[in-house]
Amino acid sequence: MPFRRILLTSDTFQILKEGQIISTFNKCGIFYCQRGSVEVSLEGCHYHIKPGDVYIYMASTLVHLLHKSEDAEGIMVEVDFYYILPIVNKVINVESQLFMRKNPCVSLSGEQCAHFEYLLNNLWDRINAEDCQKENVQYQHMKLELIKSMGQTICYEILNMYFTNQPLQPLQQGKKENRYQIFKYIFRLLNHFYKLPKVFLSQQFGLLILCLYQYL
Repeated sequence: MPFRRILLTSDTFQILKEGQIISTFNKCGIFYCQRGSVEVSLEGCHYHIKPGDVYIYMASTLVHLLHKSEDAEGIMVEVDFYYILPIVNKVINVESQLFMRKNPCVSLSGEQCAHFEYLLNNLWDRINAEDCQKENVQYQHMKLELIKSMGQTICYEILNMYFTNQPLQPLQQGKKENRYQIFKYIFRLLNHFYKLPKVFLSQQFGLLILCLYQYL
């Protein structure tokens, strides 16, 4: 499967210690807080994650876990690079991706939380049901594509919720500030060149060059 779900309960959350630096060099995904609270730091900015919040972590970042309450619980979904990149690139440009890196946390409404949890539960119910069945190769391939399409729907739903609740007004900056943000991201990619998938690097550099061209 191109994604995996990790249920973080008050017991399993203990594997993450306060003060720990979490590397996301070779992965991306989301953390959906259901109970308690978590405080993290990214590039000097602090985020207080509470129930109903979604924290989107992208590749090539270092997240500093500052504090978590004893009753903190949530769902973490990690996604494979080669699966998520074509999905994201179809609907958002590099400017929006840079904005998401800088603003990774968004609060969902009660209705959005219920819908998101329904989609996640439906996906994993389907995965668990299919794991129990022994069918021919063609049938299994069809079911795998069905599951991947359900995952794609969840990705689009999260992006839709993010940009619905987190308007893009902060991106309206001068050319100098936009160039600074782009170069900053380029240098981060170069610093971790050997740790990131080459397909990811080539796509990101291509998009960044096109975006930079607009501000010359």
